[in-house]
Amino acid sequence: MSDWPLPPLYEPRGPRDSDEEVVRAFLRHQGPTPHSERLHVEDRVLRVDGDMPLALWMGPRSVLLVFDLTDDQVEIRATVADALTAEGLTMLDEQQPLGIVVGMQLVGARTLTWDLWGADIDEAFADLRTAAMGGDDDMLLGGGLPPNF
Repeated sequence: MSDWPLPPLYEPRGPRDSDEEVVRAFLRHQGPTPHSERLHVEDRVLRVDGDMPLALWMGPRSVLLVFDLTDDQVEIRATVADALTAEGLTMLDEQQPLGIVVGMQLVGARTLTWDLWGADIDEAFADLRTAAMGGDDDMLLGGGLPPNF
């Protein structure tokens, strides 16, 4: 047994609200976000049950939703999928290989696979490629350089 603190390492802030409102706040990606009994937002990550990454925000209309879940988390995934659908997103690709790369970068998830959701297929794949490269701050994309360069 470890002496380190056990998850959750983050305490949800903001008001308590429904799962659907938490997903809407996750998509807005700004300001304080509500949390529900099972869901909360940590920057670009929607978490379930305190520590499990459930969705990754790549852009205002582009999200990765985890495919691999335990039996007790399948229902909440369906709830999130319904909320994404209500916000105009659709599943564009199942178990997208670049999702693994993004998941490793954002949450250190080496064995999870992710479904790509978005409102526009071209925009979602562009956001996915950018996230897989490390985001807009990545040096390969012109960001992350020291000043005066």
